Amino acid sequence: MSKDVFDRIFSSAVALDKDFPIDSEARWITRKDDDDADLMANAKIQVRRLGQREVTAVVDHMDRKIFCASGYGRPNEPWERVKEIDGTPGLFALFVTEANIPSTATAARARNVLEGSYRGVAGYEGHSLLEVSEVFPELTFWEIERPEVDVYSTDIYRIAGSFVVRSYGHYPLEIGPKTKLKLVGLFEDGSSVMPFPLLLQGVISYSWSGLFLDVYRSIEQLYSAPKIERLAAKFSINCALSDLAEALESFISWRPKEEEALSLLLGEVSQPVRASIVNAFFQGTGDPPDATPAKCASYIYQLRNSHVHFRPAMKAAPMSPEKWDKIISAMCDAVLEIYEKFGHAFLVSRTPQASARIR
Repeated sequence: MSKDVFDRIFSSAVALDKDFPIDSEARWITRKDDDDADLMANAKIQVRRLGQREVTAVVDHMDRKIFCASGYGRPNEPWERVKEIDGTPGLFALFVTEANIPSTATAARARNVLEGSYRGVAGYEGHSLLEVSEVFPELTFWEIERPEVDVYSTDIYRIAGSFVVRSYGHYPLEIGPKTKLKLVGLFEDGSSVMPFPLLLQGVISYSWSGLFLDVYRSIEQLYSAPKIERLAAKFSINCALSDLAEALESFISWRPKEEEALSLLLGEVSQPVRASIVNAFFQGTGDPPDATPAKCASYIYQLRNSHVHFRPAMKAAPMSPEKWDKIISAMCDAVLEIYEKFGHAFLVSRTPQASARIR
């Protein structure tokens, strides 16, 4: 891996100066200790690139779990149960290599690092991590203090989502502090079957409608859950109910009517959440309408249609960032409660014992 790291420095220099001298001398980063060398050689790593420069990873080694990030600032909000740690030669080389992070070296800086420092030169014992890291983007490393307890850290999309929301600052959406906390709550405390890649996609979106639609689609995944659960109560069903819903749609073209299905789901959330939905959408004077499931569904579904369809009659009305923020905040509450009620039961396969219980 050390060779790969130094090859990246050469590549960066050559891209800026085609006459930059290339050699094949052996170079490496001075090792820290045996444990760190073992981490570089044997750790498991998951990588997810979230943008052109933004990349995250999770490193598993022994009983440690370490989150890695590049292209992001440090979290603006406290990150409980996670602590920042210093990079090590093993962590640095593993992240750079597996995440394909290019060097930022200019030709001049590359010469300072490379020339006259390699195996065979008197006194050479390897490059220090500090001098090598200075010709790469800033990399940060965060250790989960109790990975056996914080189960969200086992899913790279969940821990990346938590980090990105906490670090949110250079994206254009004016997400308020309360909404940030609710988004963090989805990633850290939400049902394990939530579509976290979809939610993370929404968080890094450059439009309010993009974030809204991805939160909406998270609910849409459960549209058939209430009716399929009632159907399953009459039969012995061992598969995931979502598989049954897929079969019904594939073989007999049945699927629930969207606004009606949304209303059924919203009928299962608490009254305060429905009230927050209505209050977020309501623009009239006087008191807002009653927060019935049907009214909440109507507001949400109309907004969804105005940003999905591109017909003149469906044109989306402009909305302020403040209103978008309130809508997203209320939707986060609804997603959390709907998945608590239906998520696991609908998306996870049933055991024969569980099937017997629902009959």
